[in-house]
Amino acid sequence: MTSTLRKLALGTFLSVSALTAVTLTSCNKDDETCTVGLTGKDCKTEIRTSYYNSYKGNGTDNDGLTYTGFTAKFSSLGTDPTKMNLQLLDDKLASVNALTVTLTTNTAFNIDQKVSGDYTYTGTGTINESSCSLTITEKRAGITTTTTTYTFNNMVKQ
Repeated sequence: MTSTLRKLALGTFLSVSALTAVTLTSCNKDDETCTVGLTGKDCKTEIRTSYYNSYKGNGTDNDGLTYTGFTAKFSSLGTDPTKMNLQLLDDKLASVNALTVTLTTNTAFNIDQKVSGDYTYTGTGTINESSCSLTITEKRAGITTTTTTYTFNNMVKQ
């Protein structure tokens, strides 16, 4: 009986030791902390390439107007992994505005300031492989400065 207990105890000890060794080995962190715009084990994969898509959805503005079937189309811009083009298209796919964005995290961006005549555009947004949301602020200079905010939530990849 003592021999059986010793074998059982030894078997249990070896099993627990093996499990502990595997668990401790698998806890090693091999991934680096990547800078914004990069991902992967070696931080050499540009996250923005997974966002080069068209996202379709609806929007509103602070005056109560609605924008149905609009598209936000993201594409490459230069070699900086945080930069992308953003083309806003209406429901007939006509260009409404061409903007540039800068990733602030791998899923959030700022719309870079754009000045066009009396209009200045800025904004923010979020993005992933399947959806995006964005808020564009349009300021019109003149005798009276007016501000219009356009919001497009939950635009879905097409």
